[in-house]
Amino acid sequence: MKLPLAPLFLLACTALSAQATPAWTFWIEQNGVIQRGPAIRLKRAPFTFHFKGLPENDFGVAATVKAEELPDFDHLEAVFRVGNGLLVDQPNTKISVSDEGIVAKGWSSWNMWAWHGPEEKEFISGFQKRTPNKDGSITYTRRIDQLCVDDGTKDACTPVATSEFTKVYLIITRIPFVKEGGLKATRWLEPVRVTLTFE
Repeated sequence: MKLPLAPLFLLACTALSAQATPAWTFWIEQNGVIQRGPAIRLKRAPFTFHFKGLPENDFGVAATVKAEELPDFDHLEAVFRVGNGLLVDQPNTKISVSDEGIVAKGWSSWNMWAWHGPEEKEFISGFQKRTPNKDGSITYTRRIDQLCVDDGTKDACTPVATSEFTKVYLIITRIPFVKEGGLKATRWLEPVRVTLTFE
């Protein structure tokens, strides 16, 4: 049986729409104002990341001071290297930003933000809050009050209010839980680029 052209067109549009819908989204809130990427302007004051997506996902944030040092999405392994994520993130209110040239040297680290509840006392949670939503998704919240320069060996952290950063360039990606295969099976999915400008 042949379908009329209009229904076929609608089916195609529906399929494309479903493919274009990301599995996660994020926004930044500061002083009650919500902003979404890719270009976000912030005051020199603490701000909060919100991530919304399905359960069983973590999030990775690679940050640099030079936009050109971030790779294209086909070469994310240049910044998201397995074993170089900041899993134990103390304090859990910072963003670690790679200094100029650190990515090219292969010394950079990236921010691994994962939820660990009070029952997981051996881990530091990358998020301060986990909120289930009616649609089955989860919203994770991380407040940022420090920006840190990563020179390849250590972080030098300062409060957002006194930080000398004017721009920070990010790639943010979803990291699904790995059931089998360990770290080698980790995948970086649906990456986005974001620029934070501090005024």
